[in-house]
Amino acid sequence: MKKIISLLVCLGMVLCLFSGCSSETKTVNIVAMGDMNAASLVNLMKKNTAGESKLSYNFSTCYTAQSVIGRLGTEADVAIVPASMASTLYNKMRGTVTVLATTYSGEVSLIENGSEIKKISDLKNKEIQFSSRNTSEEYVLRYLLKKNGVKDGQVSFKYSTDETQFLNDLVEGNIKICVATQGIKTKALAKNKNLRSVMNLRSDWNFVTEDAGFIEGCVVVTDEFLEQNKSAVKKLMKDIEKSVDIVKTHIDDTAKLCVEYKVFEDLETAKTVLKSAEFSFVDGKKMKKAIKKHINALHTAGMVSLGQKAPGDSFYYQ
Repeated sequence: MKKIISLLVCLGMVLCLFSGCSSETKTVNIVAMGDMNAASLVNLMKKNTAGESKLSYNFSTCYTAQSVIGRLGTEADVAIVPASMASTLYNKMRGTVTVLATTYSGEVSLIENGSEIKKISDLKNKEIQFSSRNTSEEYVLRYLLKKNGVKDGQVSFKYSTDETQFLNDLVEGNIKICVATQGIKTKALAKNKNLRSVMNLRSDWNFVTEDAGFIEGCVVVTDEFLEQNKSAVKKLMKDIEKSVDIVKTHIDDTAKLCVEYKVFEDLETAKTVLKSAEFSFVDGKKMKKAIKKHINALHTAGMVSLGQKAPGDSFYYQ
């Protein structure tokens, strides 16, 4: 009897070997931080619903850094976040995350309810609001203020609890001056005609940092998930790459999906945002070079004050 059982076990192992049995996951949980990163995934959401994606996915969207930190490694296997947030995750999770690729380079705009501000130095003795504390937008502005002769203490900063409150206050006219990302800017200006975009700070940022860029979309995975699901991660990257590529080539269709999946409220806003966005899937050495340059610039601009260190080479997927 024992010999028969042993033969059956061996036969099962052989069959598993030839049939490609794997303990790797077939379902991946992805959390996207912010509307723009959710927008990069809507074409994959459609394929997932139709059963046409390489893997099965569960998607969620959050709007605070704390939410991402709480979910990655527990509720989520993968996160799509700004490069600054990816660096924060690396430090918070003691280096146990890997960045796979970049998906989106955004813009950051200085917005005023009025017409007083013309240039960065005009912000002296003003109050500026942000969606939350320690965002890359804050570091960018602080650095630009310094480069334009505005000292610490000559500008005051105020913070919202999350992007939803920030957007509502901006639309309702409760914020005089703020710095906002592309998605928030487009939504707010469409709903409040008294708001104006003073300037896109990205060009100034690139000038003082030698083109460090403003990378707002990175695909981050936990090392545990990566080690246990190497072939699945490759499929994941292919699925995300296709989704991002479709955003660039089929804006109208993607905009419709953004409304369908409740990323944006209306079609015109979705189209406006997507037309001015820069979606591009980049991995490998080119990805590593771009993120390192961006994160190093943010550290120079003050991110190091949080006690963080720039991620090492193990952070970048090869």
